[in-house]
Amino acid sequence: MLEIFIAMLMLSLISATFKLYLEASGLLHLMEQMAKKRWHFKLLSCSFCMSFWINAVFGIIFAIFTGEPEYVLTPIIAAPITRILT
Repeated sequence: MLEIFIAMLMLSLISATFKLYLEASGLLHLMEQMAKKRWHFKLLSCSFCMSFWINAVFGIIFAIFTGEPEYVLTPIIAAPITRILT
């Protein structure tokens, strides 16, 4: 159980760093401009949604590399933590 909490915290920190990098480099603004008329815009328009999807991608990658399928559920808790950190 402790491993899952540590994984959520680690996932939140990695996702927050990645999200801050996207904002600082201007890639986030570029992606928003490219997705203006597509369904991707809904994923990028709110900060919480974007935090969730970044955490979901990193959670799936983390679950594949560790071989622990319960790590796929960590974005549910990690997304609000990432939202607070950014």
